[in-house]
Amino acid sequence: MDISEKPALAQAISHLMARTGCTIPKNIESDYLKGSARALAAYEKVDTPMASLPALVRYAIVARSYLAQPNADCFYDIFRCARFIPLLRVLDRAVTILDTRSPRGLEDRVNRLAANRESDGFEASLFELVTAAAYARLADSGTLEFIPENTDGAKPDFSVHLAETTFVECKKFDRTTDYHAELREEMRSKLHPILHKFHSLRRAVRVELTIHGDPTVLATQELETACLDSFRRGGAVICPTYTLLVCPIPSPDCSTSWLYPSPKWFKERYDYTANGSWDGLVQAISATFRGPSFLDEVDWDSAILWRVLESEATWKRKRIGYARLFKGLDQLASRGTHTALHACFERENSIGHRQAELRRFVNEAELKGKHATWLVFNELAIGVSAGGRFDFTEHSHYLGQGTAPPVIAVFSGDEDIKGSSEADRDWGVGVALPAIDEEG
Repeated sequence: MDISEKPALAQAISHLMARTGCTIPKNIESDYLKGSARALAAYEKVDTPMASLPALVRYAIVARSYLAQPNADCFYDIFRCARFIPLLRVLDRAVTILDTRSPRGLEDRVNRLAANRESDGFEASLFELVTAAAYARLADSGTLEFIPENTDGAKPDFSVHLAETTFVECKKFDRTTDYHAELREEMRSKLHPILHKFHSLRRAVRVELTIHGDPTVLATQELETACLDSFRRGGAVICPTYTLLVCPIPSPDCSTSWLYPSPKWFKERYDYTANGSWDGLVQAISATFRGPSFLDEVDWDSAILWRVLESEATWKRKRIGYARLFKGLDQLASRGTHTALHACFERENSIGHRQAELRRFVNEAELKGKHATWLVFNELAIGVSAGGRFDFTEHSHYLGQGTAPPVIAVFSGDEDIKGSSEADRDWGVGVALPAIDEEG
C-alpha cells in the first residue's frame, strides 16, 4: 500500500463515506479549499474546529485537498495531510478486512467511529478497528466478535478464536499530552512579540533558544532584550536559565514556488525539521501569496527555534497515563490465559523514546499483580519530510509470557508504512530506520 497514491486515496475516502453514511458538505469543502476555513481540522487541545462535523468528515476534507496538488489556487496543509491520509488509508483497509468477516458488533463500532466529533476519540475508535483487522487477517483467525460496551462490568474490546479464544483490549493515548499542548501555546505567546520587534526593525533573523530551567518563569521582555543584545553583538547570550543566539538571514529566493508553511521551507530557510532536536518553531512572515498556500514575494520573515532541557518539563511530556493502562489490564482480568493489551501512543522526536516510562509501568503492574498474557505498545511516529513525503512509522514493543503475541504490529507491514518490533535489547526504543527521503 503506497499511502501517497492519489487514486487509492480517493477510492478509500469514497468507500469510507459510503460505508459510514457520512457526507462531505460541498460548501464547507469549497471554503476549506479556498483557504477561508483553515481551522476546520484544528486539534481540539490547541484550537476549536471551525465546523461541528464528525472527525471522519473533517479528516476526509483535508485529505482530499492533497488530490488537487500541485495547485496554487487550492489551500494545502501538508502537515495535517501527513497525519490524516495514512490514518484514513489504514482505516479503509481495516474496515474492508472486517467487512469480509462480518464480526458481531462491527456496526456499533463503525457507527461510533462515524459519530465521533473529537480527534482523539475518533482515533481511539480507529485504533480499535485497525487492531481487530490485524487479528482478523491472521491465517488461523476464527470467530471474531466485538464485545458490547453497554454490558455491566469492565469488558475487553473484542475476542478472536485462534488456537484458543483470545481477548484483546485497545488503549489509544491522546495525540499529545495536555502539558505539551499548553507548553507550545505558552511558547508561542512569549515569543511572537519578539518576532514582531524584529519586524518593526526590518531585520530577518533566526533565533536559537535553549531553555535550561522552568519555561513558565521566562519573561518576554527579558528574552526580547537578550535577543536584541545577541543580534547587535553577534554572539550568544548565556544565562543560568537559558541560552540564545540570534543570526541574521538573507532574503529568500522566491523564483521557485514555495508551499507555505511546509517542511521544505522550514528546513531550507531556518534549518528546522520536526524530527530534529528542537521542540518547536515559532515563526512569522510578511508576504504576498499566489493563492492561499504558495508564496509569491516575501517582504520579511523570521523564526525562533526553541527547546526545553529542564528535566521536570521533559518528564511531564514523556509520562504515560498508567491509570489508563491499568484499566485495560482490569478489563482483561479473569479472561483466561490468552489476553492481549495493545496500547498506542505517539513519539515526540525531540524527547525520544519512552523506554524508561514503559519499564516503570511494567514494574508497577508486576507489583500490583496486574497481568495480561501479552503486552504490546504500538508507538507511532507521524510526520512529513523536507522532500514532502509522508512519513508514517510504527515501532512495536512487546512483552509475552513465554511466547510472542499473535499480533505485534497493527499499522505497518505494507509498503510505505515503515515498522520495527523488538522484545529484547531495543525494547521500548525501536530500531533505527532510514530517513524516508533517503529511501528509493
